[in-house]
Amino acid sequence: MIEGVGYARHTQPLFEQLSAQVSAGEVLWLEGANGVGKTTLLKLIAGLLEPTQGRICLQSTQGVLNPPFADQQAWLGHRNALKAQLSPVENLRYLYPHGAQDEACLIQALDYFALFEHRHRPLSSFSQGMQRRVALAGLMLSSARLWLLDEPQASLDAQGVALFEAMLMRHLERDGLAVVASHHALALPKARVQRWRLADVC
Repeated sequence: MIEGVGYARHTQPLFEQLSAQVSAGEVLWLEGANGVGKTTLLKLIAGLLEPTQGRICLQSTQGVLNPPFADQQAWLGHRNALKAQLSPVENLRYLYPHGAQDEACLIQALDYFALFEHRHRPLSSFSQGMQRRVALAGLMLSSARLWLLDEPQASLDAQGVALFEAMLMRHLERDGLAVVASHHALALPKARVQRWRLADVC
C-alpha cells in the first residue's frame, strides 16, 4: 500500500522511505508528536497531496488503484466538515447522499451515537463532542472500504470513544481497512493494529 514514500515541504524532507502493507481487516495507527507528518501522510494516501518519492496504491477487485481512490475511501479530518446551520439529518444527507437514501440506515447511524433525539436540531447548538459524533455517524453511511481518520476521538467522552472503537472494529471485521492518526490508543485486538510512531520511522 505505501512503498518508499517521502514528502518534502519547501524542499525540506518531512519524512522519507516510508513503507507499509495494510491488509483487509487491519488498521494502521499513526502516532507521533505534532508536526511529524501524520496528517500529511493521510493526505498523501487520500490523494490530496502528491508524494515527492515512492508510491501509494490500493488493491481492489478492479486491480491496483492509485489515489485518489474516489468511492473506495472515506475521509474524516480535524474539522468535521459539517454545516452549523443544518441538523444532523440534513448534514448527513448532504455529505452521504447515497447512503442517506435509506431512512432506516440514517436513523440507525444517529441512534447508534445517541443522537436520535437531537436529529433535527441545528448543529450550532451542539457541543464539540456531539458534533464529532455526527461526523462519525456519517462513516456508517459510507460504503468505502478504506477509512482515513485524523484524530477521530477528538472531543469525545469515554462513551463516545467506546462507540467509535466498536464501529471501527465492525468495519475491520467486514474486511475494511483504516489509517488512523491519533494521540489516543485504540482498544482493538493487537492482531488488528499496525502501530507506527512516525518519529521512529522518519
